[in-house]
Amino acid sequence: ELASRPPPSSLLNQTNKRASPTVIPYGTFLTSASAAPAAAPSSQFSKQKPLTDSYNRLHNYLRISLTPLCNLRCTYCMPKNGVPRPDPDTLMTDEERIRVVRVLAGLSPVPLKIKLTGGEPLLHPSLSSLASSLSSTPNVSKVGITTNGALLTPKMIADLTPAVDS
Repeated sequence: ELASRPPPSSLLNQTNKRASPTVIPYGTFLTSASAAPAAAPSSQFSKQKPLTDSYNRLHNYLRISLTPLCNLRCTYCMPKNGVPRPDPDTLMTDEERIRVVRVLAGLSPVPLKIKLTGGEPLLHPSLSSLASSLSSTPNVSKVGITTNGALLTPKMIADLTPAVDS
């Protein structure tokens, strides 16, 4: 139940001093009080000023971290002591991710580009169906995945190809 979860500390990165994508961290989740409707936004949302950076450029790029976990132990993202496994109850569900994308895409005056990241997004158990749902969302122009590629198989490539642009 969404209402039983604590409110997010920050859902959208609206105060950037330089151009950067809007990021929803893997530990962010919604409460029913803070979430906008899953369907088309109401008139109160559509009248809001679009997200822009300090140079007045539109934010049309959304990065969604699916998991903090990775299959490699690179010094880039893995400290010597490892990364603790997150409590699954604190992570966003696929339904919540899809809901956030629908709302943001509905608010955006330009088509939204989405990048699925991690840790390693290929470790996400329902990556193919999530990517497919996101790519079929109205006003989403691209869905991409940032991956180290070590887990890619021909079957995974075939499953992801219809939904992913890069």
